[in-house]
Amino acid sequence: MNLRIIEDTDDLLLLELAGSLDLEGVREIETAFLAHVTFAKRPVILDFSQVAFLASFGMRMLFEAIRPWGDKGSGSPSSSRSRWWRRSSNSAA
Repeated sequence: MNLRIIEDTDDLLLLELAGSLDLEGVREIETAFLAHVTFAKRPVILDFSQVAFLASFGMRMLFEAIRPWGDKGSGSPSSSRSRWWRRSSNSAA
């Protein structure tokens, strides 16, 4: 599993994930991923276009990353910071 920073500005953090987000993949990137996303002060977009497989371990990591947003009262599902999931332009709807 690979985690790559595509854009990191004051206004946006764009991360690309590539590989299988299974138990082994999560172990490879979880610490770095959570460090980037959990307390981000700007919108975070995740590009999953290169993710071949997403297991429940990967979903747990994603939810762990956004949990603090809701704890502070600023991360409701309608907030701009909660737009963390990006589908690739060639993904099926």
